[in-house]
Amino acid sequence: MPTPIYRLTEACELRGLRASELAEKIGVSRQSVQKYEAGTQNPSPATLARICTELNFPLSFFTVPHTSTPLDDRPIYFRELKQNLDKYRKMSRRWLSLLVDRVHAYEEYVDLPEPNLPNLDIPDFTALTEEDIDVLAEETRRFWGLGDGPISNLTRLLENNGFVICHKSLGVQELDACSVIVEGRPYILANTARFTCSRLLANLAHELGHVVLHQAADKAYLKDANHHERMEHQAWRFASSFLMPPAVFLAEVGAPSLSRFELLKQRWRTSIAAMIMHCYELSYITDEKRQHFFRELSRKKQRKIEPLDDVLPIEKPSMLFECEQMIAEFSTAAKDMLFQESALSEQDYIDLISAPEGYFSPVQKKPLLRLLPC
Repeated sequence: MPTPIYRLTEACELRGLRASELAEKIGVSRQSVQKYEAGTQNPSPATLARICTELNFPLSFFTVPHTSTPLDDRPIYFRELKQNLDKYRKMSRRWLSLLVDRVHAYEEYVDLPEPNLPNLDIPDFTALTEEDIDVLAEETRRFWGLGDGPISNLTRLLENNGFVICHKSLGVQELDACSVIVEGRPYILANTARFTCSRLLANLAHELGHVVLHQAADKAYLKDANHHERMEHQAWRFASSFLMPPAVFLAEVGAPSLSRFELLKQRWRTSIAAMIMHCYELSYITDEKRQHFFRELSRKKQRKIEPLDDVLPIEKPSMLFECEQMIAEFSTAAKDMLFQESALSEQDYIDLISAPEGYFSPVQKKPLLRLLPC
Protein backbone atom coordinates (compact mmCIF):
# COMPACT_ATOMS: atom_id res chain seq x y z
CA MET A 1 0.00 0.00 0.00
CA PRO A 2 1.44 3.44 -0.94
CA THR A 3 2.75 5.43 2.01
CA PRO A 4 1.43 8.97 2.67
CA ILE A 5 4.18 11.52 2.10
CA TYR A 6 4.75 14.70 4.09
CA ARG A 7 7.13 17.67 3.77
CA LEU A 8 7.89 17.14 0.07
CA THR A 9 7.62 20.84 -0.74
CA GLU A 10 9.92 21.64 2.18
CA ALA A 11 12.45 19.04 1.02
CA CYS A 12 12.43 20.35 -2.55
CA GLU A 13 12.96 23.93 -1.39
CA LEU A 14 15.78 22.87 0.93
CA ARG A 15 17.51 21.36 -2.11
CA GLY A 16 16.60 24.19 -4.47
CA LEU A 17 14.50 21.98 -6.76
CA ARG A 18 11.23 22.70 -8.53
CA ALA A 19 8.53 20.06 -8.83
CA SER A 20 9.31 19.60 -12.53
CA GLU A 21 13.02 19.05 -11.78
CA LEU A 22 12.28 16.44 -9.14
CA ALA A 23 9.80 14.73 -11.45
CA GLU A 24 12.45 14.34 -14.12
CA LYS A 25 14.95 12.92 -11.64
CA ILE A 26 12.57 10.28 -10.24
CA GLY A 27 10.88 9.39 -13.54
CA VAL A 28 7.31 10.58 -12.94
CA SER A 29 5.20 13.43 -14.31
CA ARG A 30 5.26 16.93 -12.89
CA GLN A 31 1.54 16.54 -12.12
CA SER A 32 2.28 13.47 -10.01
CA VAL A 33 4.82 15.36 -7.91
CA GLN A 34 2.34 18.20 -7.45
CA LYS A 35 -0.25 15.67 -6.25
CA TYR A 36 2.30 14.23 -3.81
CA GLU A 37 2.90 17.75 -2.49
CA ALA A 38 -0.82 18.43 -2.16
CA GLY A 39 -1.46 15.08 -0.46
CA THR A 40 -4.03 13.96 -3.04
CA GLN A 41 -1.86 11.09 -4.28
CA ASN A 42 0.73 8.91 -2.60
CA PRO A 43 3.90 7.68 -4.34
CA SER A 44 4.58 3.99 -4.71
CA PRO A 45 7.22 2.51 -2.37
CA ALA A 46 9.72 2.43 -5.26
CA THR A 47 9.02 6.09 -6.12
CA LEU A 48 9.30 7.10 -2.46
CA ALA A 49 12.69 5.38 -2.29
CA ARG A 50 13.84 7.37 -5.34
CA ILE A 51 12.59 10.59 -3.71
CA CYS A 52 14.65 9.84 -0.60
CA THR A 53 17.72 9.13 -2.72
CA GLU A 54 17.43 12.16 -5.00
CA LEU A 55 16.67 14.63 -2.20
CA ASN A 56 19.05 12.97 0.29
CA PHE A 57 16.62 12.80 3.19
CA PRO A 58 15.89 9.74 5.33
CA LEU A 59 12.51 8.07 4.93
CA SER A 60 11.39 9.45 8.30
CA PHE A 61 11.57 13.00 6.92
CA PHE A 62 8.67 12.19 4.60
CA THR A 63 6.66 9.66 6.61
CA VAL A 64 6.35 11.47 9.96
CA PRO A 65 4.18 14.61 10.09
CA HIS A 66 6.17 17.60 11.29
CA THR A 67 5.49 21.30 11.36
CA SER A 68 8.61 23.44 11.11
CA THR A 69 8.54 26.91 12.60
CA PRO A 70 6.79 29.01 9.92
CA LEU A 71 8.71 32.07 8.78
CA ASP A 72 6.56 33.15 5.82
CA ASP A 73 4.96 35.93 7.83
CA ARG A 74 8.24 37.23 9.27
CA PRO A 75 10.52 39.85 7.74
CA ILE A 76 13.74 38.18 6.60
CA TYR A 77 16.69 40.34 5.65
CA PHE A 78 17.80 39.03 2.25
CA ARG A 79 20.75 40.50 0.41
CA GLU A 80 19.16 40.34 -3.08
CA LEU A 81 15.60 40.57 -4.42
CA LYS A 82 16.32 39.41 -7.99
CA GLN A 83 13.65 37.10 -9.38
CA ASN A 84 16.18 34.50 -10.55
CA LEU A 85 17.31 34.04 -6.93
CA ASP A 86 13.84 33.19 -5.64
CA LYS A 87 14.58 29.48 -5.15
CA TYR A 88 17.66 30.35 -3.11
CA ARG A 89 15.63 32.68 -0.89
CA LYS A 90 13.16 29.81 -0.36
CA MET A 91 16.08 27.52 0.44
CA SER A 92 17.46 30.03 2.94
CA ARG A 93 14.07 30.48 4.59
CA ARG A 94 13.75 26.72 5.05
CA TRP A 95 17.23 26.43 6.59
CA LEU A 96 16.48 29.29 8.96
CA SER A 97 13.28 27.46 9.94
CA LEU A 98 15.24 24.28 10.70
CA LEU A 99 17.68 26.37 12.72
CA VAL A 100 14.84 27.76 14.83
CA ASP A 101 13.53 24.21 15.34
CA ARG A 102 16.95 23.10 16.56
CA VAL A 103 17.08 25.90 19.12
CA HIS A 104 13.61 25.00 20.39
CA ALA A 105 14.73 21.38 20.78
CA TYR A 106 17.89 22.34 22.67
CA GLU A 107 16.01 24.72 24.96
CA GLU A 108 14.30 21.67 26.49
CA TYR A 109 17.71 20.70 27.89
CA VAL A 110 20.04 23.71 27.88
CA ASP A 111 19.82 27.39 28.84
CA LEU A 112 21.03 29.30 25.80
CA PRO A 113 22.35 32.86 26.19
CA GLU A 114 19.45 35.29 26.26
CA PRO A 115 19.30 37.80 23.39
CA ASN A 116 21.19 40.86 24.54
CA LEU A 117 20.69 43.70 22.07
CA PRO A 118 21.18 47.42 22.57
CA ASN A 119 17.90 49.33 22.88
CA LEU A 120 18.89 52.27 20.70
CA ASP A 121 16.67 55.28 20.11
CA ILE A 122 15.80 55.08 16.38
CA PRO A 123 12.51 56.95 15.82
CA ASP A 124 12.69 56.51 12.03
CA PHE A 125 15.43 54.40 10.47
CA THR A 126 14.59 55.76 7.01
CA ALA A 127 15.82 59.20 8.13
CA LEU A 128 19.19 58.01 9.45
CA THR A 129 22.22 59.82 8.07
CA GLU A 130 25.54 58.05 7.60
CA GLU A 131 26.89 59.93 10.61
CA ASP A 132 23.91 58.69 12.65
CA ILE A 133 24.74 55.12 11.67
CA ASP A 134 28.38 55.59 12.69
CA VAL A 135 27.18 56.71 16.12
CA LEU A 136 24.81 53.73 16.43
CA ALA A 137 27.63 51.35 15.52
CA GLU A 138 29.76 52.94 18.24
CA GLU A 139 26.92 52.69 20.76
CA THR A 140 26.52 49.00 19.94
CA ARG A 141 30.19 48.46 20.64
CA ARG A 142 29.90 50.31 23.94
CA PHE A 143 26.81 48.32 24.92
CA TRP A 144 28.83 45.11 24.57
CA GLY A 145 31.86 46.55 26.34
CA LEU A 146 34.07 46.76 23.26
CA GLY A 147 36.79 49.31 22.68
CA ASP A 148 37.66 50.70 19.26
CA GLY A 149 40.16 48.08 18.16
CA PRO A 150 39.68 44.90 16.10
CA ILE A 151 37.14 42.37 17.38
CA SER A 152 38.98 39.16 18.24
CA ASN A 153 36.08 36.80 17.43
CA LEU A 154 32.86 38.30 16.08
CA THR A 155 31.09 34.94 15.89
CA ARG A 156 31.66 34.23 19.56
CA LEU A 157 30.68 37.79 20.47
CA LEU A 158 27.33 37.40 18.70
CA GLU A 159 26.70 33.93 20.12
CA ASN A 160 27.45 35.16 23.64
CA ASN A 161 24.75 37.77 23.10
CA GLY A 162 22.06 35.34 22.00
CA PHE A 163 22.58 35.14 18.22
CA VAL A 164 22.33 31.77 16.50
CA ILE A 165 24.64 31.35 13.48
CA CYS A 166 24.79 28.64 10.86
CA HIS A 167 27.19 28.15 7.93
CA LYS A 168 25.59 26.51 4.89
CA SER A 169 26.46 26.36 1.21
CA LEU A 170 23.52 27.60 -0.86
CA GLY A 171 25.12 26.90 -4.22
CA VAL A 172 24.98 30.53 -5.34
CA GLN A 173 27.24 33.46 -4.51
CA GLU A 174 24.82 36.41 -4.69
CA LEU A 175 23.11 35.64 -1.37
CA ASP A 176 26.00 36.01 1.07
CA ALA A 177 23.85 35.84 4.17
CA CYS A 178 20.37 36.44 5.54
CA SER A 179 18.83 36.83 8.97
CA VAL A 180 15.55 36.78 10.86
CA ILE A 181 14.41 37.54 14.41
CA VAL A 182 12.17 34.95 16.09
CA GLU A 183 10.88 35.48 19.62
CA GLY A 184 13.47 38.21 20.09
CA ARG A 185 16.40 35.96 19.09
CA PRO A 186 18.39 36.81 15.93
CA TYR A 187 19.30 33.97 13.54
CA ILE A 188 21.96 34.36 10.83
CA LEU A 189 22.49 31.99 7.91
CA ALA A 190 25.92 32.56 6.32
CA ASN A 191 26.40 31.21 2.82
CA THR A 192 29.71 29.36 2.40
CA ALA A 193 29.61 29.41 -1.42
CA ARG A 194 32.17 32.25 -1.40
CA PHE A 195 33.89 32.14 1.94
CA THR A 196 36.88 33.91 3.46
CA CYS A 197 37.51 35.24 6.95
CA SER A 198 37.01 38.84 5.81
CA ARG A 199 33.84 38.09 3.87
CA LEU A 200 32.31 36.25 6.82
CA LEU A 201 33.05 39.13 9.21
CA ALA A 202 31.51 41.61 6.77
CA ASN A 203 28.40 39.45 6.39
CA LEU A 204 27.95 38.95 10.13
CA ALA A 205 28.37 42.68 10.79
CA HIS A 206 25.98 43.46 7.93
CA GLU A 207 23.27 41.22 9.40
CA LEU A 208 23.94 42.74 12.82
CA GLY A 209 23.28 46.11 11.18
CA HIS A 210 19.86 44.92 10.03
CA VAL A 211 19.06 43.56 13.49
CA VAL A 212 20.08 46.80 15.22
CA LEU A 213 18.68 49.28 12.69
CA HIS A 214 15.69 47.69 10.99
CA GLN A 215 13.50 45.84 13.46
CA ALA A 216 10.71 48.30 12.69
CA ALA A 217 10.65 47.27 9.00
CA ASP A 218 7.77 44.95 8.11
CA LYS A 219 7.68 42.29 5.40
CA ALA A 220 5.97 44.55 2.84
CA TYR A 221 8.60 47.25 3.34
CA LEU A 222 11.42 44.76 2.75
CA LYS A 223 9.93 43.72 -0.60
CA ASP A 224 10.04 47.23 -2.05
CA ALA A 225 13.17 47.56 -4.19
CA ASN A 226 13.86 51.19 -3.26
CA HIS A 227 13.38 50.58 0.45
CA HIS A 228 15.51 47.43 0.21
CA GLU A 229 18.36 49.33 -1.43
CA ARG A 230 18.30 51.98 1.31
CA MET A 231 18.36 49.35 4.04
CA GLU A 232 21.23 47.48 2.40
CA HIS A 233 23.27 50.68 2.17
CA GLN A 234 22.58 51.42 5.83
CA ALA A 235 23.54 47.89 6.91
CA TRP A 236 26.83 48.09 4.98
CA ARG A 237 27.64 51.46 6.55
CA PHE A 238 26.92 50.02 9.99
CA ALA A 239 29.09 46.97 9.26
CA SER A 240 32.05 49.08 8.18
CA SER A 241 31.87 51.40 11.18
CA PHE A 242 31.27 48.54 13.60
CA LEU A 243 34.23 46.52 12.34
CA MET A 244 36.50 49.54 11.75
CA PRO A 245 35.64 52.41 14.13
CA PRO A 246 36.50 55.50 12.06
CA ALA A 247 38.75 57.45 14.41
CA VAL A 248 41.07 54.60 15.39
CA PHE A 249 41.01 52.91 11.99
CA LEU A 250 41.84 56.04 10.00
CA ALA A 251 44.66 56.88 12.40
CA GLU A 252 46.18 53.49 11.60
CA VAL A 253 45.69 53.94 7.86
CA GLY A 254 47.88 57.02 7.85
CA ALA A 255 49.10 57.50 4.27
CA PRO A 256 46.92 54.96 2.40
CA SER A 257 48.49 52.47 0.01
CA LEU A 258 47.75 48.88 -1.02
CA SER A 259 50.70 47.64 0.99
CA ARG A 260 49.40 49.55 4.01
CA PHE A 261 45.93 48.05 3.59
CA GLU A 262 47.42 44.57 3.32
CA LEU A 263 49.30 45.14 6.56
CA LEU A 264 46.11 46.39 8.24
CA LYS A 265 44.20 43.36 6.98
CA GLN A 266 46.32 41.13 9.21
CA ARG A 267 45.17 43.14 12.22
CA TRP A 268 41.56 44.08 11.40
CA ARG A 269 40.76 41.00 9.25
CA THR A 270 38.57 43.07 6.94
CA SER A 271 39.07 42.94 3.19
CA ILE A 272 41.28 45.43 1.37
CA ALA A 273 38.28 46.38 -0.78
CA ALA A 274 36.20 47.09 2.33
CA MET A 275 38.98 49.24 3.80
CA ILE A 276 39.27 51.24 0.57
CA MET A 277 35.51 51.83 0.48
CA HIS A 278 35.43 52.74 4.16
CA CYS A 279 38.14 55.36 3.63
CA TYR A 280 36.25 56.74 0.64
CA GLU A 281 32.87 56.87 2.41
CA LEU A 282 34.50 58.67 5.33
CA SER A 283 35.96 61.21 2.83
CA TYR A 284 39.48 60.18 3.79
CA ILE A 285 40.38 59.48 0.15
CA THR A 286 38.97 60.93 -3.08
CA ASP A 287 36.96 59.01 -5.64
CA GLU A 288 39.94 59.23 -7.98
CA LYS A 289 42.14 57.58 -5.37
CA ARG A 290 39.51 54.92 -4.72
CA GLN A 291 39.38 54.04 -8.41
CA HIS A 292 43.16 53.97 -8.58
CA PHE A 293 43.35 51.42 -5.76
CA PHE A 294 40.75 49.18 -7.40
CA ARG A 295 42.53 49.39 -10.76
CA GLU A 296 45.73 48.34 -9.02
CA LEU A 297 43.95 45.39 -7.40
CA SER A 298 42.60 44.37 -10.80
CA ARG A 299 46.02 44.70 -12.40
CA LYS A 300 47.46 42.42 -9.75
CA LYS A 301 44.50 40.02 -10.17
CA GLN A 302 43.56 40.56 -6.53
CA ARG A 303 39.96 41.76 -6.85
CA LYS A 304 38.33 38.35 -6.33
CA ILE A 305 41.09 36.70 -4.30
CA GLU A 306 42.94 39.15 -2.09
CA PRO A 307 46.22 38.70 -0.26
CA LEU A 308 45.76 36.77 3.03
CA ASP A 309 42.39 35.30 1.98
CA ASP A 310 43.93 31.84 2.21
CA VAL A 311 45.76 32.63 5.46
CA LEU A 312 43.30 34.25 7.86
CA PRO A 313 41.33 31.52 9.67
CA ILE A 314 37.55 31.47 9.24
CA GLU A 315 35.55 31.75 12.45
CA LYS A 316 33.16 28.88 13.13
CA PRO A 317 29.96 28.88 15.20
CA SER A 318 30.15 26.66 18.26
CA MET A 319 27.08 27.31 20.45
CA LEU A 320 24.76 24.68 18.97
CA PHE A 321 27.44 22.01 18.91
CA GLU A 322 28.26 22.83 22.53
CA CYS A 323 24.56 22.25 23.30
CA GLU A 324 24.79 18.88 21.56
CA GLN A 325 27.88 17.93 23.55
CA MET A 326 26.29 18.95 26.86
CA ILE A 327 23.22 16.85 26.08
CA ALA A 328 25.42 13.89 25.09
CA GLU A 329 27.28 14.11 28.42
CA PHE A 330 23.95 14.06 30.21
CA SER A 331 22.51 11.23 28.13
CA THR A 332 23.80 9.46 25.03
CA ALA A 333 20.23 8.35 24.38
CA ALA A 334 19.02 11.95 24.42
CA LYS A 335 21.68 12.89 21.87
CA ASP A 336 20.59 10.11 19.54
CA MET A 337 16.93 10.92 20.12
CA LEU A 338 17.36 14.57 19.09
CA PHE A 339 19.20 13.54 15.94
CA GLN A 340 16.59 10.95 15.01
CA GLU A 341 13.68 13.32 15.78
CA SER A 342 15.14 15.90 13.42
CA ALA A 343 14.60 13.44 10.53
CA LEU A 344 17.57 15.03 8.75
CA SER A 345 20.48 13.37 7.06
CA GLU A 346 23.67 13.21 9.09
CA GLN A 347 25.36 15.76 6.85
CA ASP A 348 22.47 18.24 7.11
CA TYR A 349 22.42 17.93 10.89
CA ILE A 350 26.20 18.40 11.05
CA ASP A 351 25.94 21.51 8.84
CA LEU A 352 23.12 22.90 10.94
CA ILE A 353 24.98 22.74 14.26
CA SER A 354 28.58 23.01 12.92
CA ALA A 355 29.57 19.61 14.28
CA PRO A 356 32.71 17.80 13.09
CA GLU A 357 32.33 15.30 10.27
CA GLY A 358 31.29 11.85 11.46
CA TYR A 359 30.10 13.05 14.87
CA PHE A 360 26.87 11.06 14.65
CA SER A 361 28.34 7.96 13.05
CA PRO A 362 28.29 5.02 15.46
CA VAL A 363 31.65 4.27 16.99
CA GLN A 364 32.62 0.65 16.46
CA LYS A 365 34.51 -0.52 19.51
CA LYS A 366 37.33 -3.00 19.07
CA PRO A 367 36.69 -6.46 20.46
CA LEU A 368 38.20 -7.02 23.89
CA LEU A 369 41.14 -9.42 23.46
CA ARG A 370 43.52 -10.89 26.02
CA LEU A 371 46.48 -13.19 25.82
CA LEU A 372 46.05 -16.68 27.20
CA PRO A 373 48.79 -18.06 29.46
CA CYS A 374 51.19 -20.37 27.63
